[in-house]
Amino acid sequence: MKALILAIALTLVGCQQQDQQIESNRNKIFSYNYEFEILNRLPGKGFASAGIKVKCKVDVGQIDSDRKLMQAHTFEVFDYNGIYPWQDFIPSPKLTELFEREVKDVITFQHRNGHVEDIMAPADISKFALNIYKGILNLFEYTLKIDQKNYNLKENGIEGKCNTTYLLRSAEKNDEILVTKSKDLNDCDDMVLKVVGAAYTTPCKFCRQKNKNFRAAATYNYKFKDTQRREREKLLLEVNSLEIRQFSPFHELNGGYALMEASQKMMFIGSQERLPRMPSNLKRYGSLLYHFKDELPPLPVQLLKIQNQEREIEEILQYLAGHPNEKFPPDGTIKFLQLVQLLRTADRTDYFDLFFKRHSSQPAYRRVILDLIPAVGNPVAIRFLRHKMEHGELTSFEISQTLLMFFHFCNVSQEVVEEAMIIVTEVLKGPDSCYRRLITLGYGSLLNRYCSASDVCPGKYLKPLTDFATKAAQSSDIEGIQLVIKTYGNVGHQAVLKPIMKFMPNSASSYDLRTQFNAILALRNLGKKDPVRVQGLTLQIILNYKIDAASRVLAAMVLFETKPTLPVLMILANAMLNEPSMQVENFVYTHLSAVARSTNPDLHMMASASRVALKVLSTKIQQSAGFRFSRVFILSVFKESLMAGIGTKFVFIHKHGSMFPLFVMANFKANFLGNILFPLEVGIGSEKVHDVLEKVYASGRDVNPFTDPEGLLSKFSDQKTSHGSNSPIGGGYLKVFGQEIMTGALTTDMISEMFQAYQGRAKSPLLKEVVDILKNHNTLQWDKNVMTAEIHRVVPTCTGLPWQISLVHISNTKLVGNAQLSITPEPTSHLTLLDLINNNLKLETKLRLSIFKDMFLTMGVITPEIRAVLEENAKLVVNVPLNIDVTLNIKEKNFKVELPPCKQQTDIISLRFKTSAVTCNIEEAPASKSTPVFLPETMSNIMKQSFDSSSAEQDRTKDEPASEIRSTEKIYSQKQSERHLDSVRHTMCFEMCTFGCKACLESSNAYAGCILGDSLYNIVGEHVLKLTLKQDDTRAPIEKLQFTIQGGAHAAAEKVRLLRNEEKEIRIRRIEETTSNSDESDSSSESSSRWPRDTEKDINEHEEEQQEPGQKHYHNQEQSSEKRKQPLSPQHSSSSSSSSQQQQQERSSDRSKRNSRSSSSSNSDSSSSESSPQDSESRESSSSSQSTSESRSNQHSKRRTQRYQNTKWDKSQSSKRRRPSDDKQDRQSLDDISPPKIRGLEWSVFSFKESYPNQEDSDSSSSSSESQNSRPSDTKSSSSSSESRPSQQTENHENELLPYFTVVAQALRRDNKDQGYKLSMYMNYDIYKIHSKMVATELAKTKWRACFDSQMLPYRFQNYMSWGNECRDYRIEMKVSRGQVARHAALQMNMKWTKLPTLFKEHASRVMEFLPGIAYVSGFSALYQKNPSREVMLRMIASSPYTTAMILKIPGETFYKDGLCSPFILPVVPIEYYQPPQITFNILDLASWLAKGDQAVCEVGEERVVTFDDKIFNTTLRNQDCDLLVVQDCNKNANYKPKFRLWTSRSNPKLPREIHLNLTTVYIKVLPSLDAIVVLCNEKAVLVDKLMHEDSAAKIKIYRNNTTVAIEAPEYGLVNVTYNGNLLRVTVAPKMKGNTCGICGDNNGEKRNEGLMPNQELAVNDIDFFHSWSSADNCITENAPTSPELEKAAAA
Repeated sequence: MKALILAIALTLVGCQQQDQQIESNRNKIFSYNYEFEILNRLPGKGFASAGIKVKCKVDVGQIDSDRKLMQAHTFEVFDYNGIYPWQDFIPSPKLTELFEREVKDVITFQHRNGHVEDIMAPADISKFALNIYKGILNLFEYTLKIDQKNYNLKENGIEGKCNTTYLLRSAEKNDEILVTKSKDLNDCDDMVLKVVGAAYTTPCKFCRQKNKNFRAAATYNYKFKDTQRREREKLLLEVNSLEIRQFSPFHELNGGYALMEASQKMMFIGSQERLPRMPSNLKRYGSLLYHFKDELPPLPVQLLKIQNQEREIEEILQYLAGHPNEKFPPDGTIKFLQLVQLLRTADRTDYFDLFFKRHSSQPAYRRVILDLIPAVGNPVAIRFLRHKMEHGELTSFEISQTLLMFFHFCNVSQEVVEEAMIIVTEVLKGPDSCYRRLITLGYGSLLNRYCSASDVCPGKYLKPLTDFATKAAQSSDIEGIQLVIKTYGNVGHQAVLKPIMKFMPNSASSYDLRTQFNAILALRNLGKKDPVRVQGLTLQIILNYKIDAASRVLAAMVLFETKPTLPVLMILANAMLNEPSMQVENFVYTHLSAVARSTNPDLHMMASASRVALKVLSTKIQQSAGFRFSRVFILSVFKESLMAGIGTKFVFIHKHGSMFPLFVMANFKANFLGNILFPLEVGIGSEKVHDVLEKVYASGRDVNPFTDPEGLLSKFSDQKTSHGSNSPIGGGYLKVFGQEIMTGALTTDMISEMFQAYQGRAKSPLLKEVVDILKNHNTLQWDKNVMTAEIHRVVPTCTGLPWQISLVHISNTKLVGNAQLSITPEPTSHLTLLDLINNNLKLETKLRLSIFKDMFLTMGVITPEIRAVLEENAKLVVNVPLNIDVTLNIKEKNFKVELPPCKQQTDIISLRFKTSAVTCNIEEAPASKSTPVFLPETMSNIMKQSFDSSSAEQDRTKDEPASEIRSTEKIYSQKQSERHLDSVRHTMCFEMCTFGCKACLESSNAYAGCILGDSLYNIVGEHVLKLTLKQDDTRAPIEKLQFTIQGGAHAAAEKVRLLRNEEKEIRIRRIEETTSNSDESDSSSESSSRWPRDTEKDINEHEEEQQEPGQKHYHNQEQSSEKRKQPLSPQHSSSSSSSSQQQQQERSSDRSKRNSRSSSSSNSDSSSSESSPQDSESRESSSSSQSTSESRSNQHSKRRTQRYQNTKWDKSQSSKRRRPSDDKQDRQSLDDISPPKIRGLEWSVFSFKESYPNQEDSDSSSSSSESQNSRPSDTKSSSSSSESRPSQQTENHENELLPYFTVVAQALRRDNKDQGYKLSMYMNYDIYKIHSKMVATELAKTKWRACFDSQMLPYRFQNYMSWGNECRDYRIEMKVSRGQVARHAALQMNMKWTKLPTLFKEHASRVMEFLPGIAYVSGFSALYQKNPSREVMLRMIASSPYTTAMILKIPGETFYKDGLCSPFILPVVPIEYYQPPQITFNILDLASWLAKGDQAVCEVGEERVVTFDDKIFNTTLRNQDCDLLVVQDCNKNANYKPKFRLWTSRSNPKLPREIHLNLTTVYIKVLPSLDAIVVLCNEKAVLVDKLMHEDSAAKIKIYRNNTTVAIEAPEYGLVNVTYNGNLLRVTVAPKMKGNTCGICGDNNGEKRNEGLMPNQELAVNDIDFFHSWSSADNCITENAPTSPELEKAAAA
C-alpha cells in the first residue's frame, strides 16, 4: 500500500513538472538562421545563369499545445546574373527593402506530430509573403517513426501530397536524430500545377511514359534533438533541402535540358523569452498547399513601377497609336505586352470605356483598343465589348474579329461565360450570316475550355443553344440545325451528348444525310474525353446495316480517332467479315492498314492491335478496293531524338462507287512535349456538286459560260427548283486546334450572283467599297496586333516562389502609305466587275508593309515583384516597300509593273534568336540585368595558346570569381570561348547586275559547339538571319525597273523573233521526235501494229519507214478522226461495196498527199544553204501541198465538232463496237496466259511500248469502223468548204505556233540603252495536243538565247531546254510517257543531254556520289551496267494494282526495286470507245469529264450480260422467251413511281428481241426486223423519213441509222440507250447510283450485290437470277410469272 501511494505521488509530481515545462515553452521563442536560393541555368560550367538568394532570421514560438507562431525578419537579398559558377551573388538593397516591407507579419499555424495545418495570417497579407512563409513551413512538415529506419508514405507539402521516402540514422550524440527524406515531385496526389493556354492539346500518355519532359525531385536532411519532454516533441536543430526541376523539350538522353536548383538552409541559433505581438485580424488560409492567384500568370515582360496607372496606360497607348504614318517601333510588341499586363492588373474597371471615349474617333487608337480586348481577356474586357455592341458603336467586322480572338484566347471564368452567353443569345436572334456562325462557334469553343476541368457543365450556359435548336427544328431551319450541331461539337462535353443524339442516324431518322454527318462529327471532341462512350455509340451505327453506308463510314472514322483497344478492333474486324457494303469494309481495312504501319508513339498500342485485327480480315480482304471506295491515307514522321513529329491524314468517303467523293477531310497533327495538337483541319462536302455538274453538262453542252451566261444561269435555277429554295450543293469547314471556327455552304443563289456580277447586272458592295477606298482615300493606314499564343506552366518550389515556363507570341502587321486607283474611261453607272475587266486600270502605290513578330520562351521565377529567368527571344521583322505602279487591262491582256531602282539598303527579312539570363525587380524597374548565355570571341583562346607547364597556375587564377559582372565581362567571354565554338558568320550575295540590285543573305550563329549532338544547345545561343536588298552599282544610270506582260493579239508586236532555223523546225517537225534507237524501233513496231488490216500495213510500210514516229502517230490520228466523224453504218457484210471502194480511194488519196508532203519536207531539210530556183519551187509546192492537207484537216475537225453537236446518236454504236470493259476483259485473258510473275531486274529485259491516242480504239473497233461512210450532205459541205479556202494561207496549218504572250523585264536607263530580258511564248493547242515554245534573250545582245520547247499529248509529256549561242551550246531533253511493259501499265521518264556547264556537272557529280547510299537506305538493289553516259531513265511499272516496280538507270549503274507499295490509286476517268483522249481547258469540258466519270454502262447481249458494276454473266438469253426487266428506276419508298422502265421481249423466236422503254409520259418501242428497225413513240412510227426525232415536251431525243437506234433521256437519268438488234447498251447518269434494279444491277459500285433478286436476296445461280426478273405477259411459253408480279417485285 505504501508503494502504491508512493507511485501515485511521483506520477503527480511528474505531470506537474511537464505542465510547467509546457507552460514555460509557451513563452519561449526559438530563433533560426534561414536562407534560400534559386538558380536557373544550363548544366555544366560556362553558361549564363539567373537566380536569387534570400537570408533572414525566423522566430518560431509556442502559443498553445499544438499551435505555433512564426515571424521572419532581418532580410538580406542577393541576385545572380552572370556566368556560372564564376559569378557570385550580388547584394541588392532594393530587393532587401522589398522583402522587409512585404514579409513582416506574424502568422500562426497548427503543428501536430510534425504536420503543418490551419495556417492563419493577417487578412491584408500579400500572396507573395504568404507563399514565402509556406516555403519556410514546408521544412516543418515531417513524419517521424522512431521504431522504423526506412519507410515510404504520401506526405503533404507545398507541392501536394507526394511520394516520400524516409531514412533514419544515428548521430554521434545520443540525443540527436538524423533524418533524410526524398520526394518524387512527379508522383503527387493533388499536385499543385497551373497550366494556362493548353486547353486544345491532347495528352499523349505513351509519349509521357517514354520520355518525361518535366522531372522534379527534392531531398531534405534533418537534425533533431530529443528533448525528452513529450513522446513526439523534437527540437529541430538544422535542416537542408535541395530541389531540382528539369525541363527537357526534346529527348531526355540526347536532347539536352535546362534545370532549376532551389535550396534551403535553416539552423537553430538559440531561444529567447520574448513573444511578438499577435495581430488581431487573423484569417484562415488553409493547409500548406501553394496558393495561385485567380488571374493569369504574369507575362514575361519588363517590370514597370507604376506611380500613376492611367498616365502609364495613356503613354503606352500613344506610343503605339500616336504616329500611324510612321514605322512600327522596334519595341512595339513589348510595349503592347506591358499594356496588356497593366490592364489585367488595373485597379479600376473603366479604363477601356475611358480611353475608347477619348480616342474612338481616331482609327489608329480605335484599332489598338479593340486589339487589347482579346489580349487582356478578362470579364472587364468582354463587358465593355458587350456594352458597345448594344449601343451600336462597333461594326459587325470589328465585333467578329474581336470576339473570335477573345473566345479562343481569353482567361475563362464564370463572369466571362455569363457575358458571352448574353452576347450569343442576341446574335442567334439575327438572320443566318457569317457573323452569326462565327460568334456561335466561338461560344462553343469558350464552353469547351470552361467545362473541360469539370464533369458537369451548367445547363444554363447551354440553354441558348438548346432553345435555338428547338426553334430551328420546328421551323425546318436546316442551316440553323447544322450550326447548333457544330457548336455542340466544339463544346465536346458529356452535357451535349443528349442533344446530339436527337440528330444521330438510325433506322427511323428523318434528317438528311448532311445533318447526320454533322451529328457524327460532333462526337469527335467528346471522344477525346470519354472514348468508351463514343466507341459504344459509333459501333452501334457501324453494325446497323439499315443506316446509309456513308454515315457508317464516318462513324468508323470517329471510332478510330478514339484509339480503340484490341477487343473493340476485334469486334469491328469480325463485323467486317459479314459486311454487305464495300464502302465500309474498304475504309476499315485501309484505316487499319495505315495505323498498323504507323510509328507514332501515340498510336503505339493501337498499331499493335490493328496488326492483330488485320489478320482476321486477311481471310476476306487482301488489298484496297480502289479509288471509288471510301479510304484513308495517313502520312506521319516522328523523330525520336526530338520526341516530336508531324503527320497528316486524308479521308475520302464515297457513295455508291462514285468517283466524286461525298466528303473529303484533311487534317494535320503535331506531337511535341508529350502533347498532340491538331493545328489545322479542312473538310469539304459535295453531296450535290456532282448533280449540278451533270445537269449543267447534260443541258448546256452548247452553252459557253463566258459568252452566254444566261443559259448557264437557267441551269442553276432548275437546280434550285429541284433541290429546294437556295439548297446547298456543297459546303466546307475550317478547324483550328480541333475547334471549328468557320463553316459555310455553296448554294445555287451564290453561283447565280457570281455570274450576274460577272455580267455587270448585279452590284457588288464589297467590290465598290474596295474601289472607293483606293480612289478616294489616298492615305492608307491599317495595323493589327494579335497575341496568338500565351501558354504558362507554373509549379511551386520549396522556397515558396513559383517556377514558371511561359511561351508568348505576339505579332504586329502594319500597312501604311498612299494608293491611288484610276479607271479609264470612268464608269458612268454603278461599278460592276465587267467595268474592271473592260477598262484600263492604273494603281499607283507608295506603301510599306511591315511585320513584327516576337516570341518569348522563359523559364524561371516570375512574380509581380521579382523576375529571374532564362529567356529565349525570337524576333522576326519583315519590311517590304511596295512602291509599285501597276497598269492593267484584262480585256487587252496587258499587265505592266514599274518599280523604283535599288538605291537604299533595305532589310527585307530579319530573324534573330537570342538566349539571355535576365533578372529584375519592381523596386529597380524598369532597369534590368541581362547576360547572353554565350559570349563568343572571334577565335577560341585554346586554339591560340601553346602548351605551357605554368598553365595550371593560370587555370587556378581563372577559377577565382569576379565581383561584378560588368567589370569581368572579358573574363566570362574568355572562359566561354574556351568551351564553345565561336560565332560563325556567313554572307551570300546574289547579284542582279541587269537591274542594278544585289540581294545578300547573312547568317551568324553562336551556340555550344562542344555538345552539338544535343538539340537544345543548337537552339540556345544567338542566331541571326538577314536578307538585305542593296544597290549593286552606284554608277548605273537606272531610273526605274519595268516588267511588262503582253498577251492576246498584241503579243506579236513585242515578241522575240524566231531565228530562221527555229521557224523551219517548227513548220516541219511533227508531234514527237526520235530519242533513242530502241525507242524508235519500239515505236515503229507499235505503230505498225495499230493498223487494223494487213493490207493497210503493207500499203503504209514504205511510208512509215520514211517518217518519224511522230508522223506515224499523226497520220493514225488523222485517219481515226476521219473514221470517228462518219455516222453509224452497217457492220456486217450488208455494207455496200461502193462505200468500201470510196473509202479506199479516199485513203489512197490521203496517203499520196502525205507522201508528197513528207518527201517535200525531207527535201527541205536536206537542202543546202545555197538556194536555187528548183529548190524554191520545191519548197513552194511543198508548202502548198501541206497547206491543202492542213486545210482539209482543219475542215474535218470543224465538221466533226459540228456533227458531234448535231447528231448525238453517233456516240452509240453497233454490237461490234467494243467498249473499254471488253478490252479490259481481253487484256485480262491475255494476262492469264502470260509467263510467271516478273520480279526485280527481270523487268529491265522487257522493252517499254509507248501508248498512243486511239491505239486501243483502232484495235477494238476496226471491224466496226471499216464500213463507215460519210453522209452526203456533210461530204458536200466539207468539199465546198475546202475548195473555198485559199490555198496560199499556209500559216494556218496544224504545227504553226502563234505568239501567246511576251514578257519584258528591263531597267530603264537615262542614256536610253537597252538593258534587260525579253521572253516570248508561242503556243498551239487543240483537243489532242499542246505545243509551246518559250524563247528568252537579252535586250542588249542578239546571239545569246534560252529556249524551252514543250509538247503535251494525252500519253506523253516532252520538254527540250537549250541555251547559249542561238540556243545551241547546251541542251537537255526530258520525256515522260505512258505505256506498257510486258502488258503491265508503266510510266517512263527519260532525260538526255549533250553538253552541260561546269557548274551543272559539279552538282550532278555530287548527287551521283550520294545516290547509291540513298538507294541502299531506300531498299533498292544495285547493279553495275554500261548504261549511256548522257542519259538517265526512270521506269515505274504497275506490277499489281497496289504495287509498283521501279528501275533507275544512270551512267554506269542500275537501281531496281520490286513490290514498292503505292499509297493510293490515282483516279482514271474512263474514255468512251468512240472518243480519243483529249486535252481541254473549257469549264464545261471539265464538267463533262467529271460527270462522265460516274456514268455507268450496262450491256445486254444474247450470250453475255455486263452489269453497271462490271459483273459479267456468261449466260445465253436465247432461251429467255419471257419479258425480261433490264433496268428500272427504283426507290425504297413504297409510294415512289419509277421515272423509267426498260425491258425486252421476244414476239418471234426467229427475230431479235424487242425493246420497250416506258417513261413518265412517253412509251417507246424498238421493233427490229430482218431488214430494218422500226421505232414507235406512243404507238406512232417515228424516224420514217428523218434520222432524228425530238420531243421537247418529254425532253427526249431519238436517233437512227441503218443498223442502230439511240435514245437520249437525260432528264430521266438515261444518258443514252442504243440497240442494233443484237446488243442493248444502257448508259445511266451519275444520279442513278444505287437507284436502279433489274438484270443490270443496282449500280452501287459493288459487284458482290450483283445477282440481287426482287426479294432482296442473292440468287443461287444465274438461271434463278434471270428468272426472278422475267415476266409472263408476253411469253412464248406459258409457265412464267405474271407482269403485275414483276412490277410489284421491282417496286420492292
